[in-house]
Order: sequence, then structure tokens, then C-alpha cells
Amino acid sequence: MPDPDILVLGAGVASFGFFLLVHVIFFRFLKPKVLINAIYINFCLGLPAAIWSAWTVADYSGAEKAICFILVLIIYGAAAFAYVLCIFGPYETSIRMRLIRELGGSTGQTPLPDVLRRYNTAIILENRLTRLVGSQDLAKKGDTYHLRKTGNVFFIMDTVAQKMHAFIHAR
Repeated sequence: MPDPDILVLGAGVASFGFFLLVHVIFFRFLKPKVLINAIYINFCLGLPAAIWSAWTVADYSGAEKAICFILVLIIYGAAAFAYVLCIFGPYETSIRMRLIRELGGSTGQTPLPDVLRRYNTAIILENRLTRLVGSQDLAKKGDTYHLRKTGNVFFIMDTVAQKMHAFIHAR
């Protein structure tokens, strides 16, 4: 029988591969306002692959298969989280990367008025608010916005970052 560690690692990597394949194929057709929800859905689409791969491990008891599933899920979740946080997220939201894309698309030098016409603070704010409303983190009523959710992963990350910042800069 194959090494269980290799089976679990392979299943986690294969589940992430499926996540990445769905992302590459379908995300090009999505509007920015639905990206966050699409990431959640895409992650959930990889879960059946993780479950199936853990449950098809030959000659294992139910408890051992459950442990395999948990380990596969940890590997899959960590890989998907790292991809979204370190690759996809910065590409979609980084002002610096957006400016590089804008300047890289030109055939030479780009005058500041041309850059500002395509990308400025109003466009940055509009893009971010559109994403937050689309993900239902914010609600828009007329010209006002208010928080709808306060417990998703981004709020948790922000809270942790604030605590770390306060600890690092404490005097």
C-alpha cells in the first residue's frame, strides 16, 4: 500500500490544483463585485475532491479516514489561503501593482494626466467599495455605506494586524 503521508499530501495538492484550475478558467469572466463570494464558492467546490480523496484511501478505518480528511483539508485550505492572500489578493487590490499594469500597458512614457484619467483615488475608492458591497461586507443605501458583516476572515486578519502593530510600536 502506498505511503499514507504521500496520499494525504497528494490529495491536498490535487484539491488545490482543482481550486486553481477553476480559478484560472472562470474568474476571467467575473465582475469585480462578486470576486470575494466567488473565492468562497470556488473553495467549496474543492471540498468534494478532498473528501473523495480522503475516503478512497484503501484499508483504512473510518477514524483513520477522518484524520486523513482533516489533514487533506488543512493542506488544501493552507494552499488556497496562501494563494488568495499572497498572489491573487495583491494583484487585484494593490495600488502599486495596478500602476505598474497601467504603465506597462503603454508603449513608452505615460504623462501623469493620462495615468490619472485611468487610475486615481476616485477609481480606487469606487473599485474597493464595489467589491465590498458585492461581497456583502458593506451595504449601500443612497449615498451612505454601513457594515453588514463583522466576522469574516478579513476582519479577523485586521484585528490581528492591529494587535501586532500595537505590540510592535508599544513604548
